[in-house]
Amino acid sequence: MKKKFIITFFAFFFLLLCLGGVNKYFFYREAGRTPLTADASGTTAKTKDVPFWTQGAETEKKLFKGLNLDGIGDSDDEVYISIYQFGDYEEDRITVMRIHLGTGETMAKIFPVYGHYEFRTGKLFSENKNAIILETRVPASNYGAAQIFVIDVIAGGTDSDHPSASAAVRLDTTINTVDEPFTLVSGDRTLAFNLITFGTETVHVRNRPLQGLKIYLADPEGEWHKRYAVLYWEDSEWSIIGGK
Repeated sequence: MKKKFIITFFAFFFLLLCLGGVNKYFFYREAGRTPLTADASGTTAKTKDVPFWTQGAETEKKLFKGLNLDGIGDSDDEVYISIYQFGDYEEDRITVMRIHLGTGETMAKIFPVYGHYEFRTGKLFSENKNAIILETRVPASNYGAAQIFVIDVIAGGTDSDHPSASAAVRLDTTINTVDEPFTLVSGDRTLAFNLITFGTETVHVRNRPLQGLKIYLADPEGEWHKRYAVLYWEDSEWSIIGGK
């Protein structure tokens, strides 16, 4: 009888193994768990099964080399920027920024904008490395509107919060509230993000170790590059230290 039970058990086990059910039976019977190949909305698609409409077309691309973004090495970092289109309309585009460090680490940021852009670097957060400034024109704007993103690359192992390299977006002018544009307030100065126009520059600030960010604003009279604000990173936040 005992021998018959052992034979029956192994036969059952072999049957489960053949059906690929061992993992599901023994490892996914815990409450609240489902197989890794499925979720509440569907199944994980294999590469060959990915719908064509999810695969964006890389319409524009450019590589920027010889950068010092993490303060390590000798200008051995790179940035690759692509614009992808996912639909039939111009609005169905995104901008993807890939950052590759000389240490071998790679990271990426996705921005929900598209259009002609300018890529710059500047010593906005440290004297030992450069920050990335990406400025993108707003298509069809009649006053040269632009969106600005400022990225700070943090080397891995600098502190307990950053065991590996990371890229922090320190400024994103696409952030707006539902009812009104986002406004940066610093002392008695303000900067409304919806008034930003193309032409951002890095500038030297007197008696300060880091560079500032000069942002041009729309003028009620339509004059180009007449109004501006200068941002400076201090005490882990932006301050408006000048402008007109």
